[in-house]
Amino acid sequence: MPKVLRVLKVLKFRKRQHLIKLIFMDNKEFSKQLENRTKKFALTIIKLSVSLPNTPEGKVIKNQMTKSGTSIGANYREANRSRSKADFYNKISICASEANETSYWIEIISELNWIDN
Repeated sequence: MPKVLRVLKVLKFRKRQHLIKLIFMDNKEFSKQLENRTKKFALTIIKLSVSLPNTPEGKVIKNQMTKSGTSIGANYREANRSRSKADFYNKISICASEANETSYWIEIISELNWIDN
């Protein structure tokens, strides 16, 4: 599982509040690195999307995965520029949800043997 997904998945568990505080406070370098990593992840998702079959089913999965996979980084950037802690928490929650959905679509693609593991 990509590191970005692991980081975002951790936000769902007990350490969520602690991690969010670490990110929200002074750790600008961590935030910038994660912004870059989520952007790279979005580019990887787009490249994967292009390689999927052009069948009706492939188009549906391609669209869903691309939307959720690219929105992780966009929402993370929005979170870093939030105006309040509540807005930050909301955006991070959206990131975690989108990462979970993307993981689901990658599992489906993998189980259909549309990509190499």
